[in-house]
Amino acid sequence: MLRRHAIRPGLVLLFLSAAALAPWVVSRAVPSQEEPPGDVIANAMRALLDDLTPALVRYGATALEDEQRYDWNYQIAGRVGLPMFELDEQDRELFWNLLEAALGQGGARQVRDIIAIERHMFETTNDESRDPDWYFLTMFNRPRARGGWGWRFEGHHISINLTLLEGNVVGTTPLFLGTEPTRLSRTTSRPEATPLGHEAAAGRALLEALDADQQRRAVFAAAPPDDIITRADRRAARPSLLGIRYGELNATQQSLMRALIQRYTARLRPDLAASEFKAIEEAGFDEVRFGWAGPVTPGAAHYYRVHGRDFLIEYGHVDGSAEHVHSVWRKFDDDFARRTLREHAATRTAGRTSLREVEAPKADEAPTDVAIAVPAATAPPRTLELVAAEVEANGCDATATVMSRRSLVGTDELPRNVMPDPDLEVLTLSISSSEAREGLENLCQAGSRIDALSPLHPDGSLIGKNITVRLELEGDSRVSVWRATRIRAIAPGQ
Repeated sequence: MLRRHAIRPGLVLLFLSAAALAPWVVSRAVPSQEEPPGDVIANAMRALLDDLTPALVRYGATALEDEQRYDWNYQIAGRVGLPMFELDEQDRELFWNLLEAALGQGGARQVRDIIAIERHMFETTNDESRDPDWYFLTMFNRPRARGGWGWRFEGHHISINLTLLEGNVVGTTPLFLGTEPTRLSRTTSRPEATPLGHEAAAGRALLEALDADQQRRAVFAAAPPDDIITRADRRAARPSLLGIRYGELNATQQSLMRALIQRYTARLRPDLAASEFKAIEEAGFDEVRFGWAGPVTPGAAHYYRVHGRDFLIEYGHVDGSAEHVHSVWRKFDDDFARRTLREHAATRTAGRTSLREVEAPKADEAPTDVAIAVPAATAPPRTLELVAAEVEANGCDATATVMSRRSLVGTDELPRNVMPDPDLEVLTLSISSSEAREGLENLCQAGSRIDALSPLHPDGSLIGKNITVRLELEGDSRVSVWRATRIRAIAPGQ
């Protein structure tokens, strides 16, 4: 199979072969629940790195502050980094040890089942976009007892993000799992796979336990959205206060809501799951809400969410298909441990350098295996988020001028997963110059105009300004045309 690789120095990524991801492989070493989870995870990562050849790890690790850490994605997409096709059996076993160290056997089983379904679709439909090899492990700093580090395992329908600080696990979200189809029947060569069956059942159990009046309060829309509403946004927006509150439920129904939340925390190893659920309990359940969109009839495509002060759970069928499901667990202010790292930096002695999140590292800055020292008072650069409307391109960075702006109207065709919002407007951008990303054909030509959705800017301050845009694309580097779903404008010009 023809593959294209865009290799970015500074990222250690593990690209797993089909054999490595066989769902029935059982690791010899089971992570201990007695050791601190941070130690177990760090030791599992060190064991994997120690087993790889120097050639495979020579690029080292990028910094925890790297902008790329926040560009998570669960779609079929081109991914950059160091692909690893030559893993031996020991390497593969050590990878699963790492995954079980973080997720436990239950969460790791869900991941195996998702990849087994990808393999089945790849082998039975000849759909190359469902390649079960297209998964990566990205490491942000190497394992350490002091300071911060993290890693991500990601591919189609999977995005697992872990952050550790001073030896402790401080970040476990975003944690996304999806599947299409929802079930893979058992055969003589493989077990049955229903990776999101428990999430589906727990949501329906709570819905069906509500009486008619409670269901009317819980169901906030007659039709479900096309996908989870927060998509792969860097920050999860707080949803509107729709649905039914925990305090409005009886004891049995409250127990079902807690069980639903625990279904998502159970994607982690048991001690981490218990810690996450305890944090939700301590924040208080009374204002936690359960909302449903779509038909309540079993088998119909639908969407549900649970959200409290600090967390959000979303589960939804994609494009109205009951066989295509996306689900995610997020934290409003602490995805990627943003808040935790920020608070940690604030406690450092005044005048000392600190570990903190930065918006964009310099392009010529060499990746390092140690925490980057940056002045704590430095203000982050201004950024602009745009959502592109049906731009055909295989990826480019471009300079553009904002020509005009107008309000969003009902006849505008919105990209998939973008819902009408009065806080959006349409900007027309004129491309003045562009440069293709490495390994991708450039179809974003100078002189082209792009209509894009943008957060509303009441003062019109962007009109006539030059901005640098990067097309973030939905698709696969192995196909000829992608559809742009997001444009990120970096450092608007003056």
